[in-house]
Amino acid sequence: MGALIGFAIAGGIIILIIAASAFIPRVDCSDTSLYYEGKVEFIFDGDTIQVEGCKIRLPLVDTPEKGEPGYEEATNFTASLCQKGSTVLVDQDNLQPHDKYHRILAKVICSDKDLSVELVKSGHAKISKQYCDTSEFADESWTGCE
Repeated sequence: MGALIGFAIAGGIIILIIAASAFIPRVDCSDTSLYYEGKVEFIFDGDTIQVEGCKIRLPLVDTPEKGEPGYEEATNFTASLCQKGSTVLVDQDNLQPHDKYHRILAKVICSDKDLSVELVKSGHAKISKQYCDTSEFADESWTGCE
């Protein structure tokens, strides 16, 4: 009887460990030179998504915030290009790896398209030129940083 209880306890512990590991990010979100592929888990708004447990903010672009005109359209645009469950490429900004809210600043490639470029081209985002001096991606032609 004692052995049976021991097996039950050990089995329960193993199940708890496996269940808990599902909530642990597979990527260390505090790193400063991330470059990885991962699955989209959540779209917060047009310029912020969650990939493999890490909250990603696009550098150099700004989309409307909740309650502002264009918020729904920008968020839906991002959700359509970077669908939940799809695999995307995350390339962290080496000059400015995190913002003041501890989100990873990174270029995100969805369906072989740069999300930032597509947001700007579609009119759902504007370029934030005040960050031109602090972003690795400022020299890309779409940014207008000179």
